Amino acid sequence: MHIRFSVFAIGVSLLYTTPARSDQTIDWSSFVGSSLFDSTGDVFSDTWTIALGTFGDTFEPMVGNTVDWSANWIELDTAVYNDDPPFGFSSSVVISDVDRADEQVYMWFYNNQVGDETSEWALLTDNAWNVASEAELQGGQDVSPETFEMNLAGEVIWGGLNSTPSGGGERSDDPSPFDLQTHTFAPPIPEPSVVSVLVLSMMFLTGLRNRPQN
Repeated sequence: MHIRFSVFAIGVSLLYTTPARSDQTIDWSSFVGSSLFDSTGDVFSDTWTIALGTFGDTFEPMVGNTVDWSANWIELDTAVYNDDPPFGFSSSVVISDVDRADEQVYMWFYNNQVGDETSEWALLTDNAWNVASEAELQGGQDVSPETFEMNLAGEVIWGGLNSTPSGGGERSDDPSPFDLQTHTFAPPIPEPSVVSVLVLSMMFLTGLRNRPQN
């Protein structure tokens, strides 16, 4: 009798002391009719990834640390580009994980996460793109929904937006006017081979031998 009552009392106590969780809905999209292109000017493939996510609360993606983007990326949702009229994409995600509280939200467009000359990337964010605070997510009531629009992003880390190649990376064609363009990476500069070094050394030594003597 006493044991059953104690177990019941503990259960009731846990029920009332566990913080209530709230949900935040993020509707994210491009404007209807948005045109997306890759670095060569071709239409963005509907097989590539359009992702919404964060990089946690300790990592800030920059042009100089692209090698670390993939390892720090936390994906929240994905969308598919409609390359037939009406062009564009849209999706919606519900967030309740307090571990993501206050984190900056990004849109990452990519064909792979390798980060080399085979990669097509665009990365966007905005000061207003944030996950709700921990207090809001534990408030017990749903947080006001947010709407993140690609075309209104205030910061372009990689790629181009609204006919302006303002982010990092390279492109070989300008498809303007465009709403978004992915950029790629410059191919690595090949290191001189052993044979090339030997040939250059022999040419240098030959030049010294043939130099007129004073």
